[in-house]
Amino acid sequence: MIHDVLRPQYHSIYHKRVCRLYAAEVLSIRKRKKTKRIGVRVPLMAELAVNQTWSMDFVSEAINRPGAVSRLIKCLTVAEDFSHM
Repeated sequence: MIHDVLRPQYHSIYHKRVCRLYAAEVLSIRKRKKTKRIGVRVPLMAELAVNQTWSMDFVSEAINRPGAVSRLIKCLTVAEDFSHM
């Protein structure tokens, strides 16, 4: 933020130089807080019949065998929501 204040007066200053000056003077640099994105939530509708809604997800599993290199298996799982319990 201090870089934004100094930029109109000193055109040759850049953010890395400001960070070095802060570190040399043992000052703490304030981090900007991330803004939360506010979106419109849509309620989920209940399924009334088979094959209306499907869900999918990636699943991974590590296989460790003694004396061998461990392997990572990734699978895409797809499930139909009406008949899925």
